[in-house]
Amino acid sequence: MAEALPTPIAATPAALAPGRVSRRPSNIRRLLRNRQASAGGLLILLMLLAAILAPLLAPWDPLAQQLSRRLEPPGSPIYLLGSDPNGRDILSRLLFGARVSLSVGFLSMLLAGVVGVVLGLVSGYFGGSLDDLIMRLADVQLAFPVILLAITIVSVVGRNVATIVLVLGLTGWVVYARTVRSSVLSLRERDFVLAARCLGAGHHRILLRHILPNTAAPILVVATVQIATMIVLESGLSFFGLGIQPPTPTWGGMLAEGRDYLSNAWWVSTIPGLAIMLTVLGINLLGDGLRDVLDPQLKDY
Repeated sequence: MAEALPTPIAATPAALAPGRVSRRPSNIRRLLRNRQASAGGLLILLMLLAAILAPLLAPWDPLAQQLSRRLEPPGSPIYLLGSDPNGRDILSRLLFGARVSLSVGFLSMLLAGVVGVVLGLVSGYFGGSLDDLIMRLADVQLAFPVILLAITIVSVVGRNVATIVLVLGLTGWVVYARTVRSSVLSLRERDFVLAARCLGAGHHRILLRHILPNTAAPILVVATVQIATMIVLESGLSFFGLGIQPPTPTWGGMLAEGRDYLSNAWWVSTIPGLAIMLTVLGINLLGDGLRDVLDPQLKDY
């Protein structure tokens, strides 16, 4: 009598039961359950709402000066967070400065991401002399100080938002390129890529349809961290007088305006410094949460 063959898993009643779903939590639920990611997302959401609703929330014109009320401390009847050396409301400038700082951080991250991802894909996929050229270019970029590059570009183009985005984007692409390259080096030898190549798929289709989607997780994690880095760099450039031209409010510019008044008007620099710290903290917490959710080695099934 012939031995009965085992029933395939796909045909078992448990597999065919209607309405049966996997018990593995979705990425969104896992992200919401992550306390660090939830706290970081909440901080970022508050900062974004403050920036978007700045015209409605700001009690004063951020550029209006009232020299008779300069350097008023926080809690004054007119200025909730105090006033700066020019008699301008710090709360209003903080809200409008969030618009500039957050937009510069996001646009710089986007520019650096596009350049870095493209170069990383090309470097890892084709390899050879092209890979060597791109990686040596990355080494040169890492060895070139950001401040010198900023001084060079600002002196030629001038100080504006587009210039700052260009400077930060040109200094931030390396981390994307190296991260994507390391992923592509392992993905290009996987079976699904070899199968697509055997079926006649071109390099363009393989890169965009098969390799790029599988590098989305590390790119997303790097992008969240890069936004925080770009905000800090923009603040540093503004602090050294290389950022957005005054009187446009930026968090870094507000820090620079209060550095000569730390002994008798600490709030001028401390309040924008706290805004930068909380924003960067929120982005880093969210980035850690995304890493925990998207990294398959850290998933708890």
